[in-house]
Amino acid sequence: MLRIAGLVFALVGLGAGLFLLAGSFGLTPSAPGLSAWILFPACAFGGFVLAALGSRTGSLPVLLKVAGGALVLLAAAAAVGLLLAATGFAQVTNGTGSLWYLLVVAGLSGIAWLLAPERPEGRG
Repeated sequence: MLRIAGLVFALVGLGAGLFLLAGSFGLTPSAPGLSAWILFPACAFGGFVLAALGSRTGSLPVLLKVAGGALVLLAAAAAVGLLLAATGFAQVTNGTGSLWYLLVVAGLSGIAWLLAPERPEGRG
């Protein structure tokens, strides 16, 4: 049950991240507010931690790799959005703050989770 709840929270967090990404270009009905800025890291990271706590030890490396991969993809999309905005191929309507936020927060945490060891030190 903890794993399912964690995955639901993680999806809400990733959805908030996608809303931040799309909102920068005016592709959402309204500009992303403070709630999206807070929901993204809180739900994504908290959800993945809950899912990890509810998982078996053997499935933990896979969960970390999937979570890290999703976050790195979100960061890469933010980087592409920044490039498109800087070169004039896309018009940013709500500023680039959320794109930089996604690039740094999702990028650093996603890389850290992808580089996590397969098993803890001293085990196995």
